[in-house]
Amino acid sequence: MNENTKTNEIIDGMSINVNPFALAELVAHKKINWNKYKDETQALCETLNITKDELFSENSPILHPYSEVDKTGKVVKLSDEKAKERLSNFLADRTARRITKTPPVKSLSLKTIRETIPEVLLALRSNSEDVMPEKNISAKSVKKDSAPADKTTTYVWKDMGEYFKEAPEFNDPVQGALGDCYFIAALSSVAWTRPYAISNMAKPYSVGNETFPIHKFLFYKSGKEQYVTANEWIRTQVSNGSTYYCYARSKDQNEVWPAVIEKAYAKWRTGVTSDCPNMTPIEGGYAPNACIDLIGGKMTEYKNSKYTAAAILKFIKSNCVGKKTIDPMFASTSGTSLADSEYTKVNVIRRHAYSILGWDSYNGKDYVVLRNPWGSGVPNTNTLSGSYSYTDGGVSRSIPYNQDGVFALEINAFKKYYGYTTVVKSDKFKSKGV
Repeated sequence: MNENTKTNEIIDGMSINVNPFALAELVAHKKINWNKYKDETQALCETLNITKDELFSENSPILHPYSEVDKTGKVVKLSDEKAKERLSNFLADRTARRITKTPPVKSLSLKTIRETIPEVLLALRSNSEDVMPEKNISAKSVKKDSAPADKTTTYVWKDMGEYFKEAPEFNDPVQGALGDCYFIAALSSVAWTRPYAISNMAKPYSVGNETFPIHKFLFYKSGKEQYVTANEWIRTQVSNGSTYYCYARSKDQNEVWPAVIEKAYAKWRTGVTSDCPNMTPIEGGYAPNACIDLIGGKMTEYKNSKYTAAAILKFIKSNCVGKKTIDPMFASTSGTSLADSEYTKVNVIRRHAYSILGWDSYNGKDYVVLRNPWGSGVPNTNTLSGSYSYTDGGVSRSIPYNQDGVFALEINAFKKYYGYTTVVKSDKFKSKGV
């Protein structure tokens, strides 16, 4: 067992994946209800016209366009020029013919896929650090980036709704087309175990007002409190009169807290003052580190290969009450020696961060309950159907499996596919689950 705080540099447990479901919607200029498909991952692959093996390989230019894994297993960042060339070559080879005659989005042509994926990813990366907006700018004002080749599409910073519509919930944060799955998993786990920490981390800032709110956000560095201000402008794609989130969003429509905290985190990590910052510096990280940035404290880490499945389950149960985690817990698929094919055949994502919600059992088998920060993309084997029943503060609750990225994976399969299991405990936010 290892209790520490890893650095935010290249580490074995780094998670680096873009959310391909969000990317597909930006490419299609269309909100897609992935839950209506029996196999949502296959529907995604058919939409982008890329097979599972190619889309979810360790060096997929789609999942992590600006980095690749070298022969030693380390993550290497690519220059913009090399990344663009790699992505263009990849798409040219895979958009010559349809992999299915009936794609979910029939109006999405192969030419559009080939041209728009690089356009979207480059647009999200190339936005500059602009001057902080003046205090008297109204909420209806926007900051526009230069339009790409498709003149009907622009990328715009604007206010998208209310900060909270209700209390923060674990399934609110949904990752966008930015490689920060680790941070979205951290938001989800904190909202699951410490919703009051999410509610309390943003305070009104004196120069803000009701029509142009500015918040002061609390983060922790080496246990010390640090603050950063951010307004509620969100980076969006506007196409043919419809607006889509580029980065994080909330499952609750017109609620913006995950997106605003994500932007505040980028400002805090990079030290910029702009409220239209370049977000890409926060791509790639370790979920427990991000959790410590949010609530302070320390992590306890299990490298799963060193423990039996029974010991890993015992570790998870020791941090649960009523089958529900009482401290933020995480699982990472980094740190294993399995081949890409071992992951793609079961719909588990390599080098990816997941929230651990708790545990369950059925017919003498034990399961780990997890959430994919994509809000989609669940395994297709060794899982439970039905609902997850647990106790929270003495109240019985349940949530459906295989929706919003939530699933229960049998403990031996969990040990096989996940390299790390971690918990973060903070004296600043004591658990109320006991």
